[in-house]
Amino acid sequence: MESTETTPKRQKTGGEGPFKVEWEWMYFFVCRESVAKCLVCGAEVKCIRKSSIERHFNRQHKDAYENLTGEERLEKLQELKGRNLQEITISNEEVFLSFLLYNVFPSP
Repeated sequence: MESTETTPKRQKTGGEGPFKVEWEWMYFFVCRESVAKCLVCGAEVKCIRKSSIERHFNRQHKDAYENLTGEERLEKLQELKGRNLQEITISNEEVFLSFLLYNVFPSP
Protein backbone atom coordinates (compact mmCIF):
# COMPACT_ATOMS: atom_id res chain seq x y z
CA MET A 1 0.00 0.00 0.00
CA GLU A 2 1.51 3.31 -1.14
CA SER A 3 1.24 6.50 0.81
CA THR A 4 -0.36 9.40 -1.02
CA GLU A 5 1.01 11.95 1.42
CA THR A 6 3.81 14.16 0.16
CA THR A 7 6.36 15.94 2.23
CA PRO A 8 5.94 19.68 2.11
CA LYS A 9 8.74 21.44 0.25
CA ARG A 10 10.78 24.10 1.91
CA GLN A 11 9.89 27.59 0.89
CA LYS A 12 12.59 29.45 -0.95
CA THR A 13 13.15 32.84 0.58
CA GLY A 14 15.87 34.09 -1.73
CA GLY A 15 18.41 34.00 1.08
CA GLU A 16 17.76 37.58 2.04
CA GLY A 17 17.72 38.70 5.61
CA PRO A 18 18.00 41.87 7.58
CA PHE A 19 21.14 43.91 7.03
CA LYS A 20 23.26 43.97 10.19
CA VAL A 21 24.67 47.29 11.37
CA GLU A 22 28.07 45.77 12.14
CA TRP A 23 28.55 44.84 8.46
CA GLU A 24 29.10 48.53 7.74
CA TRP A 25 32.35 48.73 9.70
CA MET A 26 33.34 45.07 9.30
CA TYR A 27 33.01 44.89 5.50
CA PHE A 28 32.38 48.53 4.40
CA PHE A 29 28.88 47.82 3.07
CA VAL A 30 25.62 49.74 3.32
CA CYS A 31 22.11 48.62 2.46
CA ARG A 32 19.84 50.60 0.17
CA GLU A 33 16.57 49.43 -1.35
CA SER A 34 17.14 45.76 -0.40
CA VAL A 35 20.58 45.69 -2.01
CA ALA A 36 23.89 45.68 -0.14
CA LYS A 37 26.40 48.05 -1.73
CA CYS A 38 30.16 48.03 -1.23
CA LEU A 39 31.41 51.48 -0.22
CA VAL A 40 34.88 50.71 -1.59
CA CYS A 41 34.10 49.70 -5.18
CA GLY A 42 30.35 50.21 -5.56
CA ALA A 43 29.59 46.53 -6.25
CA GLU A 44 26.07 45.43 -5.38
CA VAL A 45 25.23 42.20 -3.58
CA LYS A 46 21.56 41.41 -4.10
CA CYS A 47 21.43 38.44 -1.73
CA ILE A 48 21.85 40.03 1.70
CA ARG A 49 23.70 37.35 3.63
CA LYS A 50 26.79 37.70 5.74
CA SER A 51 28.54 35.01 3.70
CA SER A 52 27.96 36.88 0.41
CA ILE A 53 29.10 40.22 1.80
CA GLU A 54 32.09 38.67 3.58
CA ARG A 55 33.09 36.77 0.43
CA HIS A 56 33.12 39.97 -1.62
CA PHE A 57 35.20 41.79 1.00
CA ASN A 58 37.69 38.92 1.37
CA ARG A 59 38.16 38.48 -2.38
CA GLN A 60 38.29 42.13 -3.37
CA HIS A 61 39.43 44.29 -0.45
CA LYS A 62 40.89 42.18 2.36
CA ASP A 63 44.54 42.99 1.62
CA ALA A 64 43.90 46.74 1.67
CA TYR A 65 41.60 46.95 4.69
CA GLU A 66 42.03 43.92 6.98
CA ASN A 67 44.73 45.60 9.10
CA LEU A 68 42.57 48.60 9.99
CA THR A 69 41.51 48.37 13.61
CA GLY A 70 39.52 50.42 16.06
CA GLU A 71 39.40 54.10 15.35
CA GLU A 72 41.22 53.74 12.00
CA ARG A 73 38.46 51.44 10.76
CA LEU A 74 35.71 53.82 11.85
CA GLU A 75 37.52 56.77 10.25
CA LYS A 76 37.85 54.85 6.97
CA LEU A 77 34.15 54.00 7.12
CA GLN A 78 33.27 57.67 7.58
CA GLU A 79 35.55 58.62 4.68
CA LEU A 80 33.93 56.04 2.40
CA LYS A 81 30.46 57.10 3.52
CA GLY A 82 31.37 60.70 2.78
CA ARG A 83 32.08 59.72 -0.82
CA ASN A 84 28.76 57.87 -1.01
CA LEU A 85 26.58 60.26 0.99
CA GLN A 86 23.34 59.26 -0.71
CA GLU A 87 23.92 55.61 0.26
CA ILE A 88 23.92 56.13 4.04
CA THR A 89 20.99 54.30 5.60
CA ILE A 90 22.12 53.71 9.16
CA SER A 91 23.06 56.49 11.56
CA ASN A 92 26.64 56.97 12.68
CA GLU A 93 25.55 56.46 16.30
CA GLU A 94 24.16 53.00 15.52
CA VAL A 95 27.39 52.01 13.76
CA PHE A 96 29.52 53.26 16.64
CA LEU A 97 27.40 51.46 19.25
CA SER A 98 27.54 48.26 17.20
CA PHE A 99 31.32 48.60 16.96
CA LEU A 100 31.65 49.08 20.73
CA LEU A 101 29.35 46.19 21.57
CA TYR A 102 31.08 43.86 19.15
CA ASN A 103 34.51 44.67 20.57
CA VAL A 104 33.47 44.63 24.24
CA PHE A 105 31.24 41.54 23.99
CA PRO A 106 32.55 39.52 20.99
CA SER A 107 30.45 36.58 19.90
CA PRO A 108 31.84 33.16 20.75
